[in-house]
Amino acid sequence: MRYLVNGLKILGLLVGLLLLLVAGVILADRMLTGYLQVDHVPEAAENSYILRHVHVLPMTADTVLFDHSFRIRDEVIEAMGPDLAAGGLPEVDGEGGTSCPTDGHACTCLG
Repeated sequence: MRYLVNGLKILGLLVGLLLLLVAGVILADRMLTGYLQVDHVPEAAENSYILRHVHVLPMTADTVLFDHSFRIRDEVIEAMGPDLAAGGLPEVDGEGGTSCPTDGHACTCLG
C-alpha cells in the first residue's frame, strides 16, 4: 500500500510538472508571435480593410506577384490585384511584406 501511495505522489508531481511546462510553452508562444496579430493596427479593427503593397506567393503558380493589394471583408479575402479600389474601406500599408493566400485566408509577414 505504501508503494501505491508513493507512486501516486510521483505521478501527481509529474502531471503538475507537465502542466507547468505546457503553460510555459503557451505563454512563450503568445509572447513571441504577438506581432502576427492585426489587433495593434487600428485600420484593421473592423476586420474589413484593404491591405496594400504586399508581395504575393500564389499557391496556384510558381511565381511572385509584386506590389499587390487584398480587399478583406470580415476576415476573408474578397479580391486581390495590383490596383484595387478601396470602396470606403480603411487601408493598411503592407510595407512590402510577403503573403501566401490559401482558401480565402492569407498568411502575411509584414516588414
